Amino acid sequence: MWPSTRPRNGEASAQGLIDAHCHIDFPQFDDRREQLLAECAANGIRRIVVPGTVPDGWRKILELARTYSILAPAAGLHPWWADGSRGDSLEQLDRLLTDNSDLVAVGECGLDRKQGPALTQQQSVFEAQIRLAGRHDRPLLIHSVGTHDTVLALLRRLGFTLPFLMHGFSGSREQADALVRQGAFIGVSGIITHPRASRARRVMAQLPLESLVLETDAPGLPPHGVPRDSNTPLNLSWVLDTLCSLREEPQEEIVAAIRDNTRRLFMQRLDTEGLQKPGAPV
Repeated sequence: MWPSTRPRNGEASAQGLIDAHCHIDFPQFDDRREQLLAECAANGIRRIVVPGTVPDGWRKILELARTYSILAPAAGLHPWWADGSRGDSLEQLDRLLTDNSDLVAVGECGLDRKQGPALTQQQSVFEAQIRLAGRHDRPLLIHSVGTHDTVLALLRRLGFTLPFLMHGFSGSREQADALVRQGAFIGVSGIITHPRASRARRVMAQLPLESLVLETDAPGLPPHGVPRDSNTPLNLSWVLDTLCSLREEPQEEIVAAIRDNTRRLFMQRLDTEGLQKPGAPV
């Protein structure tokens, strides 16, 4: 049984918004995915971007996105499993991007100082994906734990000028500003619902509104009080409500800006206007 989302009580509406990073392909959703996606559509969530993390999962994501029009697929090699990402995996990703124009991004990829193989190995795989994203004209979905400065340096060195998502961002205001100047959109997640996450809440309150997008990372990054690995994309409205409570702009301005930001992040690859029944099979 999945925990219910927080009662809405008339707070900010998620109408027309996009979850920029959600692992709805993970096995824990298998027994209720269709129901959950229908609930997301009924609650106004327009699209859900599904990052790939390992080669074995890429085809499942593509198949799900072709079954449920609310889903938008991406493919990448997650840093936690970079030790298994040999040259053939990168070649496979290259072919996948060539053959599947519906892939909206490269990722989840990046660096993690706390988990995964040696950082040098992670960096080699990440650099290859930066190059692939540039070659295939796709944005990046970047996982960065304790490595924001290194990520920025790599993007600069490799001349990456396309948009990219700093997923689940919890760095400093100074790091965020530098990343935004490079083309980043900052992922606002359930982290900001935690009262003790004072720096994240302060940064999201202060950053330029045009740099922010919403994500859930479901089933990860659960909002305050939700059990570990029990998050769902329905909690996007909770993240939005919290962001609205932290910022000075009117709610309507925040919602409109987030919509526009997410479309710019994904380089207009998300056809949000053409979908009639986003939760239904196609």
